[in-house]
Amino acid sequence: MANISMLGFGNELHSATALDNQPSLRIQTKGNNNKIIIGRECKLNELNIQIESNGNMLHIGDSCRLKGSFIMKIADGNQIKIGDDCTIGGANLICGEGSRIIIGTDCMLSWGIEIRSTDSHAIFQSSDGKRINPAADIHVENHVWIGAHCTILKGSHIGSNCVVGIHSLVCDSFPDSGQVIAGIPARAIRQGINWDRRLLG
Repeated sequence: MANISMLGFGNELHSATALDNQPSLRIQTKGNNNKIIIGRECKLNELNIQIESNGNMLHIGDSCRLKGSFIMKIADGNQIKIGDDCTIGGANLICGEGSRIIIGTDCMLSWGIEIRSTDSHAIFQSSDGKRINPAADIHVENHVWIGAHCTILKGSHIGSNCVVGIHSLVCDSFPDSGQVIAGIPARAIRQGINWDRRLLG
């Protein structure tokens, strides 16, 4: 049986996948008016969902296989959306300050991945005290492969059919389809590609 604790009022959990046979799934909410929607035929047996603010939305599509942690905190109104047919071998998604992390359909994420739309701590200009590191949305379009040990930071945009190389640090926008993105910081190193889950050729 999944470990589910929803503290507060107005919280909703709607799942088209039976959760009683996923004993390592952990869902904890500490806040109000949060909504979690889980699609059909998902495998979430090693997933930790932690919501610590109000008015958040988590939407997991159909036929997803996910491992890792999804954390929404630091101000209200955050959103994480995972499209249909996605696989995540092990990733931490940290979403805060009213931002969004959107991952499209048929994405393949390896393990040791960090995706964060907030720095979780403030950086100020010393001259006037103005904060210079606000949160920003992250958008990973459809059919993106993210290699092991990558970090995707706030404001990043990865176009469809792209591949992100192992150990890369993405902190920019790469909206064009079919690129290989790699490096620290990441840059586009090849265009005009696509990829397949099968080892073809």
